Amino acid sequence: RRASHHSMWSGADDPTLNDGAASQADSAAVRWLSMCSVEEARAAFKCLPPAQLMAVHDALKSEVKAAKQPNGFNGRPARVSRVNFHDTAEDVDCADGADVPLLFDPPEVMVPESLPPVLFSHVRMQDVARGRSLAVPVIQFETSEEIVSEDDRAVRARVMRIGDISRASYVPYRTVDGTAIQDSSYQETHGVLVFEPGEDMKTIIVELIDDDEFRTTVAFKLELLEKGLRGAVVNQQLRRMKIVVVDNDTFPTNKYNASIMEAIKRSTDLPKISIDVSEFGLMLEMFKFLLRSPMIRRGSVKNLIADQLQNLYTIFKLFMNVIVVDKVLKHNMDAEAASHHDVIMAELASIVVATIFPIVVLHILAYRKLQWRVAGVSRKVLQLALLSKFVDFEGGVRSQVNLSGIIMAVTRDVPRIVEDGYLQLFNAMRAFGYVVLLIAYQIAAAYFFDRPVNFFGVVLPLLIYPLFSSAFLYLRKRRSIEILHDMRKSQDEMVSCLDVVVQTLPLIQEYDVAEFFMLRYEQAINDFNNQAIRAGELMVSSTFFLQWVTVIIAGLYTVGGGINVVKGALSLGTFLANVHIFVAVGTAWGEIYKALISMQGVTPNLQRICVLMNLPLEVTKRRSLRAYREKMSRTLPAEILPNSATGAFLLDLLPLRLHSDWVSDVPDQNFVDMPQGCLVFLLGPHGEGKSAVLRLLSMREYPKCVERGAFIPSHLRTLLVSTDPVFFFGTLRENLLIGVRDEAVAGTDMRIREICGKLGMPRFLLEYLDSPECHQWNTKLSPTQRQLLSIARALIADPDILCVSKPLQTFDDFTGERILSVFREFVDLRGIGFPEAHRDWSAQRPRTLVMTTNKSLPARMADQVLHVSLKGGIRSLKSPPQRPSGAISRIGSGTMSSASGNTSPRMPPQMRELGT
Repeated sequence: RRASHHSMWSGADDPTLNDGAASQADSAAVRWLSMCSVEEARAAFKCLPPAQLMAVHDALKSEVKAAKQPNGFNGRPARVSRVNFHDTAEDVDCADGADVPLLFDPPEVMVPESLPPVLFSHVRMQDVARGRSLAVPVIQFETSEEIVSEDDRAVRARVMRIGDISRASYVPYRTVDGTAIQDSSYQETHGVLVFEPGEDMKTIIVELIDDDEFRTTVAFKLELLEKGLRGAVVNQQLRRMKIVVVDNDTFPTNKYNASIMEAIKRSTDLPKISIDVSEFGLMLEMFKFLLRSPMIRRGSVKNLIADQLQNLYTIFKLFMNVIVVDKVLKHNMDAEAASHHDVIMAELASIVVATIFPIVVLHILAYRKLQWRVAGVSRKVLQLALLSKFVDFEGGVRSQVNLSGIIMAVTRDVPRIVEDGYLQLFNAMRAFGYVVLLIAYQIAAAYFFDRPVNFFGVVLPLLIYPLFSSAFLYLRKRRSIEILHDMRKSQDEMVSCLDVVVQTLPLIQEYDVAEFFMLRYEQAINDFNNQAIRAGELMVSSTFFLQWVTVIIAGLYTVGGGINVVKGALSLGTFLANVHIFVAVGTAWGEIYKALISMQGVTPNLQRICVLMNLPLEVTKRRSLRAYREKMSRTLPAEILPNSATGAFLLDLLPLRLHSDWVSDVPDQNFVDMPQGCLVFLLGPHGEGKSAVLRLLSMREYPKCVERGAFIPSHLRTLLVSTDPVFFFGTLRENLLIGVRDEAVAGTDMRIREICGKLGMPRFLLEYLDSPECHQWNTKLSPTQRQLLSIARALIADPDILCVSKPLQTFDDFTGERILSVFREFVDLRGIGFPEAHRDWSAQRPRTLVMTTNKSLPARMADQVLHVSLKGGIRSLKSPPQRPSGAISRIGSGTMSSASGNTSPRMPPQMRELGT
């Protein structure tokens, strides 16, 4: 990493430098070499021309000789590494008084490993301004996130090279799974990107898989690798690109796409949307969606097999019963009991053993059913998909789907769809398989027991029961759906009343109106109970219908079959088996009918889920906005830096641009630019757009026209701190680190405590940092404490652009001044709390902080002051300090200098000492 940002040694062959300046440059380069590893030094030397390499060698010789003290640096003998370009290195101990072998014989050079660390950012801005490239090229992605649609078929990720592009560079890359899985959402891609001499931009193409399967918005990563990197270094902050893939299919399948979208389009009340499709057809498409999951598919097949084995065992017992009655008992009734007693006992014992043995297998299968997790995985798939969609809803849509609605959808609708819908399919298949086996038994029994086929026993299961059950189901269809829909609606009202009580509890207590809300909640409970009674009555009458049919048919057969038994036309065993079969057939069709009723009953729940899964998403707006920002990031540098000779994207110079007419009632084509690395105050009347500007900058709000909103360079990360901070149930440390991307650097305990200490965090809150206790921090802490922790959390996350809404309104003047000084430090030092080992000034991007305020603040604290109003739009009251003529910046540079050598007034002392 240091090699990518510090090896900007511009060479001693600059004719504009005198010998003293060149000597200073050489010494600074040597100090940088003292902090880098062998591999980093080797990578840097590969990019140095011979003249520069010779100058570094001479400086190394003088530095190491000067560094040879009796105890070396840091109290230990100095060590020197022999860096070899052929990937070999050896350590040489420098004994006291011994001469260090610094013979220059390219491609070998001696690099001291233990020189004192010096903060080095030796960037020659004159060289860059005059068209000279940086010594070691830096390779990075153009943006940190790319949003594509599934039907785009491919992602084209742009990789840029900044610096000396006169030589070839090689950088390996690969795709990494996230929520998107390779070979399911995209094709795995890896390889080596080759930048030929003179090339500064390459494209990596990743093929997407466009299918008809519904998926939520998923993402994977494309990363540049350091292993195998040659002729360049990788920018650590832009070495990974997140690729978001937006699915264009309909839930559950595309079969009813037109009907679902038309229902959503014409409805004004989302919770009451009804889709005009067949309820069983929609349920079938739902089953197809679930069966696309390999785990659900395998578990479902195993369940079906286990159920049919249970049916086979039941038919097997029927055979055994007939054999016991007609072959064993009746055959031996007329014989002498004493002579045949042993034989009868042996036959009966064999039948008992044959009947008991399959129970062992069925018991094991019933236990294994729980481990196939069909129900659990089905609920998981739907609940995760629903929550993922809710997070991505458009702002207007999310306001219509209240919190209680999404909770009921996840906790009630999804379990009902799985348990009363999908799992009932197995009950219906088991019962239908039982009916088929009973018919097969009738045919097989006629052959096995030498009797004619019972035509009535075959026709009855196939015609009578299906005819009666289908007719009854069809006649009660509309009434059933209406009753179940009313019950679900009343349950939603009950939960909504409870949610209102919970959300407005402080108001209820303050005005002592608990009785009013209790009466409302009681009425909602009574309505739900009444609807539940109606639904229960419907289910009872539906369940008993086929029982009545079964009893009538079994009674008629008992009369007719009993007469045949008396006449000798029918054996007793067959008669008893047929009676059992009629009852069993009725029971089986009753199970099928009950399963169909249950599936029909979840139609309102399924339609609700289908609507929620197909509502408009915010990611589509974010995609168009990001596309605009990427386009502007490529075209704007040519407008503001027409004489740039490097050909690289000078992203640090791109401003944040706000169009004035976005908040103004009067059309205005003007815009206001906010340079990166500034502290900006937003002033203006209440309710006239200050908070809206912050939401626009942080992509929490989207303009109707992307060109008339706000422009932010595509590579920058933004974060919004609202006036109503939210904390989740967990430890305080987990809440503070939620936005940190690299905990090893930005999430250290020392850095957290330093930021909290600078903000004046109370001691008892600091004690919670090491506590494993989890709390509901929203209720445990006061509003002031929550606001202070929210600001600390944002500073710990270390975004490129931090937008803070009214950060001082809950604090006194002393605390407000303290917070402002921390904000000032965040901007000036490009982050807070980073140790010197990680404070890489040339690698850190500028930090920009935009805040609204309703207090009178000294303008000197801000770099820029903007006034926001509906009448005047966005106007600049205080402009940021102008850069000197000829100033230029690059990505990762920490200095802003001109040809005259002036430096930024807020540059750290170490940087000012180094100068240009």
